[in-house]
Amino acid sequence: NELFQFDTRTMQPVTKLVNFQNQPFAHFPIRYIRSDNFGNIYLVTRNEGFVKLFAHTYPISYYGSSQKQFNFITTLEVDKKNNRILAGSLNGGLLVFDTLQQLQKHIEQIGKMQQPGPLTIVGIIHIKDDKYLLFPRFNSSCVLWDAATGGFKMIPIQYLTIPGPDRRIPVSRSIAYYNAKITLN
Repeated sequence: NELFQFDTRTMQPVTKLVNFQNQPFAHFPIRYIRSDNFGNIYLVTRNEGFVKLFAHTYPISYYGSSQKQFNFITTLEVDKKNNRILAGSLNGGLLVFDTLQQLQKHIEQIGKMQQPGPLTIVGIIHIKDDKYLLFPRFNSSCVLWDAATGGFKMIPIQYLTIPGPDRRIPVSRSIAYYNAKITLN
């Protein structure tokens, strides 16, 4: 639960990052770390939502649902231009926050476009404006979500490409990848 800044040449810790009370930023397990284009750091936790550390000053902002079962974050997309932080949740759907930490929307179902059972979003890509691709777990397609209208549209996926030579894999059944950084060609 401690966070260090490393020298990438020597792989030795240079700085231990702590809050203003000289305590670790998180008192819970950190699953993975992401950053945005502004240098802010996001600590994605196992069951406590996610924590935003502001670039240069490192004050803390906590994002999470009051319902703890929705705080297992599987993926994160930061859209500063539209004042949104989208978080996919294990069995809790999609949580949409504004940058002031307020939960703006909680999408728990996408109708016939999801497999039976609770919705888990394992990937999110901001396309443009208010449009996002959502990757539901166990689906062989993704879903285009328009945040302005609330509308959904199914988008089929034919192939999945993973790093390495000849790694184009047909998607015949479903996708269940967590923490993957998804990019479009």
